[in-house]
Amino acid sequence: LDHAAGLEVCRRERTILVANHLSYVDVNVFDQLCAQHGYADGANRLTTVVGPKVYTQPIRRLASLCFGTINTAQSTSLASEEAVMSPREVARIVRTTLEVARQRLEGGDTLMIFPEGSRSRSGGMERLLAAVARYFEVPGAHVLPWGHHGCERLVPLSEDHVYPSVVRVRIGARTA
Repeated sequence: LDHAAGLEVCRRERTILVANHLSYVDVNVFDQLCAQHGYADGANRLTTVVGPKVYTQPIRRLASLCFGTINTAQSTSLASEEAVMSPREVARIVRTTLEVARQRLEGGDTLMIFPEGSRSRSGGMERLLAAVARYFEVPGAHVLPWGHHGCERLVPLSEDHVYPSVVRVRIGARTA
């Protein structure tokens, strides 16, 4: 874990973590690393925005019970199968999601978002959804990048089994 100073910011200030998305256990790994490095209090106030596919399989639902979630719709450009909705329905859900996210930040939670809107298929950062910028419009909130790799081997994209893997994490430091 590099730049633990970024986690100190999460303890004291409104913080939005912007993370790459590799696995359905990315947030669980963040939680574990926080606890392991003395920041369990920050992880206990973590809220993340999740799409409908998180709830389609029991192991994914179980993993999401370990942290606060805000359900949102999947972008119409990325949705498939059970996540497909009309643009109007997506817009309605996203407005609610944004309001709940602001309330959670104002209540002291740290917000984690995955701006790609989907898990990476390549292991690299995918194109960001333009609409994600709306989450950053919270006065006084600090935006920190949270990058990691290894979760894609911990729970591979096509599987719901956990495998041993080394996970490396880097959290951005606050800049003035």
